[in-house]
Amino acid sequence: MNDTTITVRRKFDLTNFFLSYGFYILFAVMFVVCGIISPFFLTKDNLMQIMWGATTLLVVAAGGTFVIITGNMDMSVGSLALCSSAIAVYAMNHGAEFSHMVIIIFAVGAAVGAVNGILVTYCKLNSMLATLGMMTLLRGIALNITNGGAQTTLPDEFRMAADFKIGGIAVLIIVSLLILILFQCILRKTRFGAYCYAIGCSEESAKRIGLPIRKVKMAVYILSGICAAFVGFVTCCKVGTYSGTIGNEMEFDVVTVCVMGGTSLLGGRGNIFPGTFIGVVLLYLINNILALTGASPYIYPFAKGLVIFAAMYVDALKNYRRRT
Repeated sequence: MNDTTITVRRKFDLTNFFLSYGFYILFAVMFVVCGIISPFFLTKDNLMQIMWGATTLLVVAAGGTFVIITGNMDMSVGSLALCSSAIAVYAMNHGAEFSHMVIIIFAVGAAVGAVNGILVTYCKLNSMLATLGMMTLLRGIALNITNGGAQTTLPDEFRMAADFKIGGIAVLIIVSLLILILFQCILRKTRFGAYCYAIGCSEESAKRIGLPIRKVKMAVYILSGICAAFVGFVTCCKVGTYSGTIGNEMEFDVVTVCVMGGTSLLGGRGNIFPGTFIGVVLLYLINNILALTGASPYIYPFAKGLVIFAAMYVDALKNYRRRT
């Protein structure tokens, strides 16, 4: 009796290929085009400037990726960055030192993240509506305790942290990249990461097999809160002052770069590296080339708006094809 081998050949789907990998192709094309348009683009100083700007978004977007993968949203990150910094400034005005301010910033981030987790997990509130309410509340608190977000000079230690370099690279850039790699390992190599994907794919199925859904959701919101606080700390280090503009529109940037990097708004799919990382860099790449070519600053939000629409459209197409 002869054995029969059956070979199944899958038809190449061009549309699915571009939906899955088009983002990476776009990034590569953009990088080459930017290098052609401006002779200053590929210089070390300019590339370091892009990464320096991206440090404020890299970590908070990594935390946001965890939240979105579980099928939830955190729209309070920008206001949390502002509020944690504002409370630290308030403490400084009452005698707190640099080390105490740093502890306060991250403690506020973790506490607010826990409150968000309770609202979504135990109170069963819609994650977007709950965190939008928290966004408004936190910004109001920050503006109230800092007299409308008045600019305040911070201790010299903040600027010293920003200026510190290792091998010619700012330590804040190195720390941000190390956090991204750590988070990617957690997401892909640990049981916690597997739980995040399972909950995002089907929370009902995850509940049936006994996964600790509440604990996982609480954990991702606390993580997101700490990452948002990190943004407040880094921004204060970069500028050396506190102002009411910290974290402006950051929540929308987080969603945009996560979706651009392949994270589905419906949950259950996504990665931090290279996905979210390249999404962040691409967003700053666009701003950088506009600046190098002398484009009007008023075109920046227009370009960002186009990127947001394109990212959401591609995500909708991928989810549609996923269901059919």
